[in-house]
Amino acid sequence: MQELIPTIPYDVALNCLARVPRSYHSTLSQVSNPIRSLLSSPFFYDVHSALHGKQTMLYFSVNYPESNDVHWFMVNLDDPDPLLRLPLIPSLTFRPSTMCALVNHDIYVIGGYSGDALSPEVWILDCRFNRWRQGPSMHIPRDKGKVTVLDRKIYVFGEEELGQQSGIVGEVLDTVVGSWKVIMILESSADGSPLTSDLIFNKMKEASKKIVSPPPGLGNWPTWMNRVLYSYVDGSLPTILAHELTQDGTWVQKTVRGSYSLVPSGVNPVMAKAKTKSAARELFLLWLCHKSTKPPEYNEDFADICCLKIEIKKSKDGQLYAIVCDGGVCQFYSYSFITDGCSIQQCFALQI
Repeated sequence: MQELIPTIPYDVALNCLARVPRSYHSTLSQVSNPIRSLLSSPFFYDVHSALHGKQTMLYFSVNYPESNDVHWFMVNLDDPDPLLRLPLIPSLTFRPSTMCALVNHDIYVIGGYSGDALSPEVWILDCRFNRWRQGPSMHIPRDKGKVTVLDRKIYVFGEEELGQQSGIVGEVLDTVVGSWKVIMILESSADGSPLTSDLIFNKMKEASKKIVSPPPGLGNWPTWMNRVLYSYVDGSLPTILAHELTQDGTWVQKTVRGSYSLVPSGVNPVMAKAKTKSAARELFLLWLCHKSTKPPEYNEDFADICCLKIEIKKSKDGQLYAIVCDGGVCQFYSYSFITDGCSIQQCFALQI
């Protein structure tokens, strides 16, 4: 075994390093090559998890309008300081799309652009070690399509480059096998409009064997949780809607009570569900606090990040209620990483 810390036995050094919070591992990895190798090993991940238990991590991507670059960040919600800026995707020409999916501890960034052309590339962020690796490329280059995950398989539809071919081609990635296959071609509807958006809501397709149309009035960031589709509606009264799919394929819409004005007016947050075993009905709302939304005494040119965790509870009469968790809004500073004018593109919450 390589020496981790000079003059200190390996087991003692391992125990010391395992007590360092994950948010500092990026800095710790720069101390020496043996420590860097240890931090990226599954063995150390197991030792660290045994000491600290599972911690709630929030991963989100930010678009920089000046350069059109996309950067990923991580924050430990159990200890929201510091905010960690993750390494860039290791490709000089690849510009990632907004198509992302979370499977276990991996975030899949699917498609985008390579130069000026659509790209079939897939990059995977292993959240255990905050390290990128290249995944299997799609058959068809695409960007800004629809993505959903079912049984560790990632379904992608729409926004492809098909030349003269008509219709919508879907692909599925089996994350266990590690390969894509084309699963269907859908013709356009009678009025000529594509059926792209329908498929993302087809979570019951395997059971019902039919295409389910999207619910009317669907808002932003549709999120499945306990067979209910939640979405966020911005407007004069921002709120969360719940869309429940009945056995006959129709949608029943409910307003989540207590969700009015959870965030400041004019702010359109990103919504994500907690990927935890104990948090079956928890949602996270994440948004940027820009200079225009700060009090006048704040005149910095960078934005802070705000996060709100809520729990959805169901009453005996079937009504849904939003309960704010952990004392309200958690605000953490970007330390000039995120400038005023940036926007959040994707957000995932998971325990690792």
